[in-house]
Amino acid sequence: MENILIASFLLQHELSDNAIAGCIENEDMVSVDQENEKFQDCEVRAEGHEGTPHEALILALGYLGVRDLFLIENVCTSLRSVVQNDPLLWRDIHINLPLNEKITDDVLLQITGKGQGSLQCLSLVDCQRITDEGLKRVVENNPKLIVPCFQ
Repeated sequence: MENILIASFLLQHELSDNAIAGCIENEDMVSVDQENEKFQDCEVRAEGHEGTPHEALILALGYLGVRDLFLIENVCTSLRSVVQNDPLLWRDIHINLPLNEKITDDVLLQITGKGQGSLQCLSLVDCQRITDEGLKRVVENNPKLIVPCFQ
């Protein structure tokens, strides 16, 4: 098959913000031509489920980190919907470079809220802008949190 899904591309290559920004306006799935590495339109959907990504792709999203999930949200509307509405993708949240330098209490609360109370593991590495009060709010909103790790 000439095209591979953008999720596979993200796992193999580092995309610049400009490359992602060029794909945001496209409403269909985006793929990359392996030979030319150019973005193209394609429609790869699960059989009988118009407009939804294939189940295998959704399972693969579970292996991506926070930064990559934010990038995937910008690929197309169907992936944005999956990333924003599937709490299982947000059960384990690990914040380290480069996100740790910018994250605040409010941003952390928004990110952990994506798990809709199902957050189980939270790892924060050198997040100097996170306060004790912010962590308290995260713990209060995530009763299933069992593995907090703050470095």
